[in-house]
Amino acid sequence: MTPSKDRADFWDGDVPWVSPKDMKKAVLDDSTDHVSEAALHETGLKLHPPEGVMVVVRGMILAHTFPVARNAVPVTVNQDMKVLRPVTGVDSRYLAWMLQGLEPVMLSMTDESAHGTKTLRTDQWANLAVPVPNASTQEVIANVLDEQTARIDELIAEKRQLRAAVSEYASAEISRLLMAGTRGAELIATGRAVLPKAPAGWRVSAFKRALLGMNQGWSPQCENRPAEHDEWGVLKVGCVNGTAFNPRENKALPPDLQPDLSCVLKKNDVLVSRANTRELVGMAALVEDEHPNLLLCDKLYRLELRTDWVLPAFAVLALRSESARRQIELGASGASSSMQNISQDVLRELIVAFPPVGEQRDIVRQASVVRQRTDSLLKHVDEHVDRLCEYRSSLISAAVTGQLDVGTYKEAA
Repeated sequence: MTPSKDRADFWDGDVPWVSPKDMKKAVLDDSTDHVSEAALHETGLKLHPPEGVMVVVRGMILAHTFPVARNAVPVTVNQDMKVLRPVTGVDSRYLAWMLQGLEPVMLSMTDESAHGTKTLRTDQWANLAVPVPNASTQEVIANVLDEQTARIDELIAEKRQLRAAVSEYASAEISRLLMAGTRGAELIATGRAVLPKAPAGWRVSAFKRALLGMNQGWSPQCENRPAEHDEWGVLKVGCVNGTAFNPRENKALPPDLQPDLSCVLKKNDVLVSRANTRELVGMAALVEDEHPNLLLCDKLYRLELRTDWVLPAFAVLALRSESARRQIELGASGASSSMQNISQDVLRELIVAFPPVGEQRDIVRQASVVRQRTDSLLKHVDEHVDRLCEYRSSLISAAVTGQLDVGTYKEAA
């Protein structure tokens, strides 16, 4: 359960309060949020001793994975979690690995609400027949999986570090283009605290000078799946989160609803997210192709630009620049860090350095070359990570279902 947020004395104590967002490791010794002893005594919260097996039983995360973790310290959990205690003769490490190995089965036992939230049907999985070998075999399986998955996880971490370094390089190269340009012009003071220097000849101004207008779409109740080629789809805010516009991030419009044709996407539209997390709110993307069956949602702004001031592709680069991101994050509002909003005025008042249109084309061209090179490498790294993750899952599944001779690994060790 979640203790009342109105009771300040219930929070920021010493007791870990685990929620699905914490389920990122096999063994947890802490959590993001903590509750107090008062919360334990005055609410229905239960303190679970170490070596329980924590699972997520409700949440969007169950659409694609079934998180499992053991607690190394006493914890409490929120209403989207359950803590399992193994019976005598079952090792908690084995139980955790066994549940991970049965992930596809567990995910098949979920129901979905009208809002797309998944819930695990505990009445079914509580009666699920599971493989339980003798104690010594459980220990061998747990030891082998502890060791082998640690090696795989180390490789995955190295690949992800490489990915982060490549992404950082690409961002740095594009930032250099946006700050210094392509023509070697002298950097001069702008008199603007948020953008202190810019190349001579560039116009440093509020973004509204480059705007003719701004609008947003609508968000009817849609089906929880992408639209087919002969259906209308309403964009999701995540369509602008990546390095490029992702048209697959949409939901199918029910056939009994008429599309609002004023919201139809057009080639060269510049889209900006109006609501998202602090890190993603205000992200921009360019619609480079025609998508006549896609509609703008109300969590996205569509910008109408003055082409004598800014090219659509350059506007996206500028809005994604470090300077613009800092201004957007400062201007965002919202009670929760998981959902921030920016007003149209925040975008209009962004201070941006606009090169001459000809130089904008050069910058866009060079930025595109950087992206093409790094995106190719990132794709290669992602494929490696996917294969390692698939191998990890298959190894766990094979070990806990008896398809893998764990004695081979034991002897090799």
